[in-house]
Amino acid sequence: MIHIITINWTTDKWIDIQADSFKKFIKTPYKVYTKLGNMGDDMFKKHSHKFHYCAPGKENEKSHVTVGMKLSIDEIKKECKPDDIIMIIDSDAFLIDNLDRLTELFKKTSFISVHEPEHEIDTNRLIPHPMFFMFKAESLSVKKEFSLFGISCCKDLEFVLTNILDDGTGTWWGGLLSYMSQNKLTYSAVRRTNKINLHPLYFGIYDDIIYHHWAGSRKMITRPDKRLHEQTGKSLESIAEENHKLSNKVYNDIINHKNHIIEYLKGNPTMMKRIYSQIKFE
Repeated sequence: MIHIITINWTTDKWIDIQADSFKKFIKTPYKVYTKLGNMGDDMFKKHSHKFHYCAPGKENEKSHVTVGMKLSIDEIKKECKPDDIIMIIDSDAFLIDNLDRLTELFKKTSFISVHEPEHEIDTNRLIPHPMFFMFKAESLSVKKEFSLFGISCCKDLEFVLTNILDDGTGTWWGGLLSYMSQNKLTYSAVRRTNKINLHPLYFGIYDDIIYHHWAGSRKMITRPDKRLHEQTGKSLESIAEENHKLSNKVYNDIINHKNHIIEYLKGNPTMMKRIYSQIKFE
């Protein structure tokens, strides 16, 4: 059994896209858990039946992904078996090929995660990113000694996944990094494989198995955009506006021509070239 956690925030526009990808590309039994953050009762009534577990949200709520993570993990622990797989995936990410290609990695590793250095302050910093994690359920309650903000502690994987533990770089999952690195816990990295990049970060493909839109439910200003602002003096507002225009174009193509846009990003020059060939990130 695969237990999938995906925390939706503000918009429901990715729910069906993601769900359809699970149905197509997961060949083993699975259950999906979510929280509809910053969404009201109407959204809960519309979508809650699509999930094994769905925590309601409230409009204009101030919350964090860790809240939905905690609620979902609490539900998973009620019924999971030690050998079950837990998968955490961002709501604006979906599968584009069979997940079996990643689950096979458990023969040699206990943790799988995406690498996306463009998301980091230092692009040479290679760390696991919570847009996509996979691990065995038995790992949740394994306590490890590690130092957190200079204080020695003994915590389990569940704790470091469900608490904001910023390591000083704006990385809320800093506790996980300390937990893993100080105990020499290794993981298999899922790396970006785009042949065509419309943006250094957004619209990413990882090992030709996962597509991640990035910032699909929030203002599109991330570290590559801030670097562009610093290098060129271009305003962050104008960068965000351009990003949202491109994001809407890509999203519409995902809705109407999904295979075409994915193949284009993977490097097939005959797909979508007329639309995207003139787009360049300065």
